[in-house]
Amino acid sequence: GLLDALDESIATVEAEHQEKGSPTTATLASTAAAPPASCGTYERTSAPDTYRCAANGFYLYKRSPNSWCVGKEPGGASCKCYQSKKGWQFYVSKKWTLRADVSLTWDDA
Repeated sequence: GLLDALDESIATVEAEHQEKGSPTTATLASTAAAPPASCGTYERTSAPDTYRCAANGFYLYKRSPNSWCVGKEPGGASCKCYQSKKGWQFYVSKKWTLRADVSLTWDDA
């Protein structure tokens, strides 16, 4: 029936993602006692290079080839934090602040 066809198309999309080798989950973690709200485990969505964290409702998405960022909208211009060459920059008190305690790891499970 229709649902079977839908399931198949979803499976096909997921299979295509697997072929590209994009990880299933990404974890933005902090070693600080009070980690930023952006930290959490992000799960891959159907959109390319876009992950969502169920716990905080934020999206992790690719801003440029070498940079990822976290924001309320996938692909949005305004973001909570982003990955720079020096490390993760967080927007705190209207300015960007480098947080050495934050790192992004990928899980290919």
